[in-house]
Amino acid sequence: MEPESLERFGLRLSFHPFSQDDCLAIVRHRVAALDDSGNGIGNRGAAQWETGRARALRWALDRGSRGGRRACRFARDRARRRWLDETD
Repeated sequence: MEPESLERFGLRLSFHPFSQDDCLAIVRHRVAALDDSGNGIGNRGAAQWETGRARALRWALDRGSRGGRRACRFARDRARRRWLDETD
């Protein structure tokens, strides 16, 4: 629906914000799923996860929100950067 229709009919679409833990769980899952070797930050040790966790939180903060879409975009960006680093 167009924004005008939403206002006209009094409809409201709202999404509850994700908690930090929920957002990080999605990041961990998506990065592990996108990693070809199966060794992404989703499956690595605690030290590597802490680095990935900090990057994911900084990513969300820089973009102004936490949510499923942002978490998936972060995971895709990390996978793309890893792929580019490996091809150089």
